[in-house]
Parts: sequence; C-alpha cells; structure tokens
Amino acid sequence: MSGVALAVAEVVVTVLLAVFAYRRGSGRGQGFLPADVVEELADHKLRCLAEPPERVKLELCLLLGVKRLPGPPR
Repeated sequence: MSGVALAVAEVVVTVLLAVFAYRRGSGRGQGFLPADVVEELADHKLRCLAEPPERVKLELCLLLGVKRLPGPPR
C-alpha cells in the first residue's frame, strides 16, 4: 500500500512542477517558435506577400503572444 501512495505522490509532484514551469514560462512572453522560423515567416510576408511592416510585426506579436518583437522584421 505504501508503494502505491508513493507512486501517487510522485505523479502529483510531477504534475504540479509541470504546471508551475508552464505558467512561469508562459508569463515571460517567450514565443514557442524558433527565432529562425519567425525570421523566415517575417521575410516571406514582407518580400513575397508585400505586406506592410507594421502589420507583419503585429501579426507576429499576436502569433507569439508577446507585446513586442525582440528586433524589427526584415
């Protein structure tokens, strides 16, 4: 019986740590896409689709869940 209780306690601790890490990471405004993918997307939207730079910047901010991008899109 104590083996089962220990296993349950380990699962609970793991879940709590995962929730804590997720909330802490998402609160920092870090995007989930690699920087090179974001740069390639910005470059495509600017050069191929000829979208205005401010619109590209706004869309990428909304996609990444950040208030501003670390650098201007190319």
